[in-house]
Amino acid sequence: RLDTFGDLSVAPDVIHVTVRDETDDAYSLRGIGLYLDDGTLLCLYGQNETLLEKSSQALMLLSADMALAEEDIDEAFIASARAVVVTGTHFSRPSSDAAQRKATRIMKAKGGKVVFDIDYRPNLWGLAGHAEGFERYVKSDRVSAQL
Repeated sequence: RLDTFGDLSVAPDVIHVTVRDETDDAYSLRGIGLYLDDGTLLCLYGQNETLLEKSSQALMLLSADMALAEEDIDEAFIASARAVVVTGTHFSRPSSDAAQRKATRIMKAKGGKVVFDIDYRPNLWGLAGHAEGFERYVKSDRVSAQL
């Protein structure tokens, strides 16, 4: 498990995360999971081909952009579940906000459960600068109204 050393909003619908590994570990990376500070899994990506190779003498830097759009939400897939989890982070960008609202509508229509993880990060809402990314709370009537 590696710590991120930065996350910021780079576009209206994208959150950018950079990971750094200065250990002497060696590995082939085929997938990555991004976790929130509290251990909640935010997203996963994996593939058969190697994404990168890290030797024991190398520093590894990996950047990932998170973008979710309404058209990414498969109605049949959501309807096949008993519950869906939506997060405050994804409500901070218009595109991922629309995607989560679509998933929520589908789940509510079938009578399933919608779990809301607040995961409030003021810097991703444009309320604090990058240096304040770990601030836990910045009051915002706009954010409260949207959520």
